[in-house]
Amino acid sequence: MLTLLTIVSVVAGLLALPAYPWTGIALLGLGYALHKGTVRDEDDFIAVLAVLGALGALAVIGEGLWVEFAPR
Repeated sequence: MLTLLTIVSVVAGLLALPAYPWTGIALLGLGYALHKGTVRDEDDFIAVLAVLGALGALAVIGEGLWVEFAPR
């Protein structure tokens, strides 16, 4: 199962790089962590995805605040 998740993470990261570079880098990093054995099972994978999701949410909120309150 982790091999499939590794392949999906790397392919999704490569596809995301042109339009969403930080998302692509995060997914490639997740694929690398899966490949090297840092993420050992599905529970670790879900925890890493939760952290990436939280960071993504913070990035979206930050971008929204920047668009709303940036000096014009």
